[in-house]
Amino acid sequence: MNNVTIQGKSKLGSVVGHNAGTISNVIVGSVTISGTGQQVGGIAGYSSNGISRTAVTGTITAGGSSVGGIVGEHSSTIQLSENYFSGNVTGHDEVGGIVGRTQYSSLISNNFTNAVVYANSSYAGGIIGTSGSPAYYNIAVGTATENPAGGYANGGIIGYMAGGSIGSNVWNKTVCSGANYCLTNPAGTYSRTTAELKWMATYSS
Repeated sequence: MNNVTIQGKSKLGSVVGHNAGTISNVIVGSVTISGTGQQVGGIAGYSSNGISRTAVTGTITAGGSSVGGIVGEHSSTIQLSENYFSGNVTGHDEVGGIVGRTQYSSLISNNFTNAVVYANSSYAGGIIGTSGSPAYYNIAVGTATENPAGGYANGGIIGYMAGGSIGSNVWNKTVCSGANYCLTNPAGTYSRTTAELKWMATYSS
């Protein structure tokens, strides 16, 4: 699908608003999704099942929380993996390049973003805004920031970690640097320069 424009309130996505099935092998280009509420994503607004091998480019905007390049809120035990997003993601809080908010034991893995992620309040992450799930082997090469009044909970990979484990996630410190950019980076997330991201050794350890 290309040149998709969607406007509404909550639970908005280019494929489905509320996903209870399995979504895979979907490409959406030049999407513009704008919601006044919450749970807004490039593929699905809310998902209770797996999403994998999707690619989205475009702009995702919401006035509320749980906003993501792929899915706004992922509340599932099924993994969210091998997804790609490039573009801009903006919301009030819990804003992520892949997913705004995750819950339960779903594995968030092998996702890639080249995104500009911004929270008008707090909890902005290159991959996940607020995480309650394990996150491994994700790469973010864009930026994550928020309104300075929000409390500085923004990170290269995760804005706020509410639960779960993390490891072997990489973000770009050349791009995501400066005041109020990529500030919260727990163990299991690694900053690398643009040059280092091109080295095989960056991903072999």
